Amino acid sequence: RHQRFFAILGELESVYDRTLWIEQESALKEYRKKISALSEQWKLSALFAKASQFYRAEWPQDLGFRINLYPIPGKRGHTSAESLGSLESVGVQVASSDFEGDFGVIFHELCHSLYKAQSPEFQAELEGYFAKSKSRYAPYAYRTLNEALATALGNGWAYEKATGKTD
Repeated sequence: RHQRFFAILGELESVYDRTLWIEQESALKEYRKKISALSEQWKLSALFAKASQFYRAEWPQDLGFRINLYPIPGKRGHTSAESLGSLESVGVQVASSDFEGDFGVIFHELCHSLYKAQSPEFQAELEGYFAKSKSRYAPYAYRTLNEALATALGNGWAYEKATGKTD
């Protein structure tokens, strides 16, 4: 089954390359340059350090992040992003100039990595706050905490610190 799955993926990859990647590659390179320069201007590293402290994350100092952007044609519509440890995969609409919004999304994904980098002791302490709550909504709040914090910090706090605007 795995061999068949990977064979199908290989076929799909060639279609993806022909119909999307090759056509969008130069626009993606320009987009990457611009958002990289803005991320430096907006002090991504300093914001990350503050978020790491907030999360009480134990992220190894020598382990950097790799932020991979992939192209989505068009200026508007749905994008997707995913945090995979030290790899952040973010779809960007290369015909758009919403660098500020994409910066918020990238920081949002970094926050997911920081959440996962908390010590087991702190995770237990955090879970305990919700477990002790008498609110019937506490279990639901705890289950959505990772996403809520990433949204508040990435699409809210970091976005505002970088741009001076509220999203």
